[in-house]
Amino acid sequence: NIASLPVIVDGFEFTWNGNIASVDHLQDLAIATAAVLDNKPSTTLGSAIVLKVMNWFQYGVQRRVPPKELFGLVSCLDKIVHCSKQDAVAVCNAAAQSLVDFLQVYPVQYQEDRLLYAILRPAARCIGNITSDKVEETQHIVDCGFLQAARDLVMLGKRLPKVQLKPLRRELFWAMSNVAAGNAAQVTAVMELGDDFLQLIVSSARWDQ
Repeated sequence: NIASLPVIVDGFEFTWNGNIASVDHLQDLAIATAAVLDNKPSTTLGSAIVLKVMNWFQYGVQRRVPPKELFGLVSCLDKIVHCSKQDAVAVCNAAAQSLVDFLQVYPVQYQEDRLLYAILRPAARCIGNITSDKVEETQHIVDCGFLQAARDLVMLGKRLPKVQLKPLRRELFWAMSNVAAGNAAQVTAVMELGDDFLQLIVSSARWDQ
C-alpha cells in the first residue's frame, strides 16, 4: 500500500487514503492535476504526486483494470511528461514498460470498449514526448518493445472507424519517427521492422485520403 500523504497542487490539498483497492481518490487527483497543468503548463509537479500517479498506473495495467479506471491517470501522465523534462525521465524509467504493455495488451482485451481509444491516444503521445528528447530515454522505450507494439496496434486498428484510428495512428507514427531520428541502433531497430512496416506506412497514408 502507498502510505497516506497529503499532496498540495496549486493550493488544493488531496489526501491519499493508502487503500490500494480504491481508485476514486486517485482518479480525482489525476483529473485535478491534469486540469492544473492545462491552465499552467509550465508547472513542475513534486516527486510525490508523480510517483503516485505512476505507481497506480502500473498497478492498474498489471491487473488489467477496465480502461475507464485508467482514464485520469493516462491523461495526467501525458501532461506531466509534456510539462517537465525531469518528470519525463522519471516516467520513462519507472513506467515505460507499463505504457508499452497498455498499448499492446488493452486493444486485444478491451477491443470493444469505446473509451479505450480515447485513452490510447494520450498514452501514445506520452511515449512520443519521451522519445523526443534524449537517446537514452528513447532507447529505453525501444527496449520495452514499443516499435512492435505500435505496429501491431496500427494493424489491429485498421478495423476501427477512421475517426477513432486516425488521431491514434498519428501519435504512434510521430513517436516512431522520433525513434528513427535517433542514433544508429535506433534507426536499425526501425528498419528491422521490415518491408511490411514500410508498406503499412504507405497504405495508412493512402487510407487517410
